[in-house]
Amino acid sequence: MSAASRYLTWLSAALVLPGPDRRSGDGHPHAVMGYATGYAAADLMPFVRSLRACFGGEIVLAADDRPDIRALFAEYAVTAAPPPAPAGWSPHPVMERFAAYDAWLSARPWVQTVLLTDVRDVIFQSDPFARPAQGLEVFIESEGSTLRDHRFDQKYLKALVGPAVAARIDDCPCLCVGTVFGDAAAARRLCKAILLLAAIPRSGIGGIFGADQAACNLAV
Repeated sequence: MSAASRYLTWLSAALVLPGPDRRSGDGHPHAVMGYATGYAAADLMPFVRSLRACFGGEIVLAADDRPDIRALFAEYAVTAAPPPAPAGWSPHPVMERFAAYDAWLSARPWVQTVLLTDVRDVIFQSDPFARPAQGLEVFIESEGSTLRDHRFDQKYLKALVGPAVAARIDDCPCLCVGTVFGDAAAARRLCKAILLLAAIPRSGIGGIFGADQAACNLAV
């Protein structure tokens, strides 16, 4: 099976799977969600401890099922959520996470505002929800620069949609997909847009590292 077919087959299954841990009832209106597979508890501890010190809502993380992580999550009331699990091939975690976020939010209709964030290199200094979100927010990679200044993003933009389309947006700010904050319904729509933009027109690279950044900059 070609790389393009693998991604499309995975995507068709991942988008229709029901959210994990589906339940009824009400919950906290704010949630922080992240993807942290491949790490030990020591790698996740700064994120978890600093966030729980200032945030009382739900923390949902995908992480490896290992004793040290189970103990950390139990101590700090972190929900361990599995990624979507279609049989067979899965894309790089940087792309897989958007299907997981979509499923997790689908399973938590009470969540009104969400922070989708990187985990390993993040430490919180205050409640991320203290300032109300202005719609759905994504953040600039570096102030004063554009997409044409970022070789990494240019590489994957051109690979995903070709140089002509990449050139049309190369004067736009370079956005980082590692932090998305705001309305939960809008966040779900962005997740789906990223996954679908990675499928069209060059789904052969849709599941690779870097496709997430390219698709986010295209979507926004």
